Amino acid sequence: MRLPGPVWVQIHRAQNRVRDIAAMAAGYCNDQPGEPGGGYRHWRCARRRRHRGLHRFRNYVWDAQGRTEYAPVDDFPSQPWDRNGTPTRRQARLDQDRRRAAAEKRAAARRARRDTT
Repeated sequence: MRLPGPVWVQIHRAQNRVRDIAAMAAGYCNDQPGEPGGGYRHWRCARRRRHRGLHRFRNYVWDAQGRTEYAPVDDFPSQPWDRNGTPTRRQARLDQDRRRAAAEKRAAARRARRDTT
């Protein structure tokens, strides 16, 4: 049986929610990098809650402001409860708002160029 795409999106979102709740219940930090700093939406910190230092997803680290950088280590922490790359509803809404704001900015720039010529 083939399921339509939106159904798979909802299934992946539900799986991600369950995995996030399980990770937090098991005592993991579960922080994710901020939007402006980089990183992917499915990254979560694999260290224990209240750890010292930077958050880590495999070979990438980020600080409290979400600035992400590559910092390879030979023995990175295992990633319990890996997530799907499907955005949450909030992440999808933020992406849509960002795209809308960028489109409005481009349209305003086009109008300004058109009015000056």
